[in-house]
Amino acid sequence: MKTRALVFAIVVCACNHDYDALKGRGAAGSGGNGAGGTAATGGRGGGVGAGGSVAGGSGSDGVAGTTGVAGVGNATGSAGRGGSGGIGNTGGVGNASGTGGSVGCGACPTGATCNNGTCVCAPGLLLCGQACVASDSSHCGSCTRVCDGTTVCTAGMCVGDCTSGQMKCPDGACIPPGGDGTILRCGGCNACPAGATCTNNSCVCPTAGQMLCGSACVDTKTSNTHCGGCNRPCSGTCTNGTCTTATACGSAYEVAADGFVKMPAAGGKCWHGYAFAGADAGSMISPRDFSACGSPCTLRISGTVGPATAANSYAGVAYLGFNVGQDAGSTTVPTVTPTGTGLTVTVSASTGALPVRVQLTGTGATFWCYTLTGASPVTIPYAMFNTACWDGSGTAYAKQPITSIELVVPGGMNAASGVSVALTSVREN
Repeated sequence: MKTRALVFAIVVCACNHDYDALKGRGAAGSGGNGAGGTAATGGRGGGVGAGGSVAGGSGSDGVAGTTGVAGVGNATGSAGRGGSGGIGNTGGVGNASGTGGSVGCGACPTGATCNNGTCVCAPGLLLCGQACVASDSSHCGSCTRVCDGTTVCTAGMCVGDCTSGQMKCPDGACIPPGGDGTILRCGGCNACPAGATCTNNSCVCPTAGQMLCGSACVDTKTSNTHCGGCNRPCSGTCTNGTCTTATACGSAYEVAADGFVKMPAAGGKCWHGYAFAGADAGSMISPRDFSACGSPCTLRISGTVGPATAANSYAGVAYLGFNVGQDAGSTTVPTVTPTGTGLTVTVSASTGALPVRVQLTGTGATFWCYTLTGASPVTIPYAMFNTACWDGSGTAYAKQPITSIELVVPGGMNAASGVSVALTSVREN
């Protein structure tokens, strides 16, 4: 009985050992490692995995192929599949290589585009170094072709110099000696200034009153740089080609020895002009001008004022005043537009029964007046001046332009002698 039991045990042990051998697990096959692709070539897929040494389970997946370099958009190879189980020493099947990307250009110069790996300039331009340049005498048809002083660049080739009787300009153009009649080469190779035209091969200014001074067309009637002609600077004001120096006032009314008056005006302005005096034919007043007034100069008139009646159309009158927009040395009497609120006038007068009026004289025969009453000085708002100040029936003054300020003494029924009037001061408020 004991002997049979032992035999049975041996048989069982042998059977179990053979089963394990049939069932034994080989080591997993390792995946292949695909190599990276070069420019424009994708990475190669993982190779076949090596099989286990003993028939058995599946091999592990292969390692992914590395990314290709340089080509744009190179794909990475996929991992290889592991070896199938059951057959020893059999690896997984590798994947196919990836598709390569397009070839890159890097950074192209301004104005160029990338075309299949090459930087290309716009039509008509050459790519020379890192710039797109025009075909000219320095790059005539190619980057290295330079035309010398005896040739010009024509259609991308250096050709012979200008024909007989022509001159060559710095830009390479061949023109007649007197120019080609264009503003670019008028009278030669020089261009006309902006705004000028080329007429008979001379640069001229098309606008009436303008003159070509240097490199510009200027109005010599108003230009302070070219007043009355080219290169005639004016430090004052250029009017109709005549330079007048700006007049500055002090803080007070003043009269020069030649009768030139300067009067402070609102906003820091200065009214100025020559003094004058006058009367109708029936009056005898002196002086009639103040050009030899001397220093100090007081604007004063004296004499007889003739009658002012219906019979002589109220002609009797005497007056004293000064212009407010006239420059020293000039006979032109421009207008001035008041900007203040009124005038303060200081007057000394001896006229008997005759009134004294302050008058603002406009253009033409227009005037506005105010009859003085009471002690001097007197401040007169502009609205108090009227075209009929003797009865107020006229139109009030509304700051229209004026040429002068005057003191007016109208005549009465009879001539009045011993009249004396002086304008001591006036200013604009």
